Amino acid sequence: MKRDMDLIRQILLEIEAHDDGRGDAFALHIAGLADATVFGHLMLLSDAGLIDGERRQKPEGACFMPQRLTWTGQEFLSSIRDPSIWIETKKKIGDLIDGVTFDVVRDTASALARQSIATLEKISRQKSTRL
Repeated sequence: MKRDMDLIRQILLEIEAHDDGRGDAFALHIAGLADATVFGHLMLLSDAGLIDGERRQKPEGACFMPQRLTWTGQEFLSSIRDPSIWIETKKKIGDLIDGVTFDVVRDTASALARQSIATLEKISRQKSTRL
């Protein structure tokens, strides 16, 4: 299985949206994707320390039921949550997005977010000096 960073982002957003603070494990299904693909990506996220969850054995095979994002998962999702930052991150990294390290994706997204904040601060300062 090849890692799909768009799917990683989607899964993190889904887990965050589902998390009610109690830490209950839940089944995560994503329309249009095989459960095995989602399972594989959930395992990658767990291995990377981005999510907590439970691996369970069912009659139809193994599954992974996420519970919550870890601190590291929250931090990573914060760096890629904004759709415009995510699009720019993918543009900057290009076709290598699914083949570069996690750190490269996170650092690129964080750098773009910092640039965006700096631009907004500059615009805000320019507006306030005009008043």
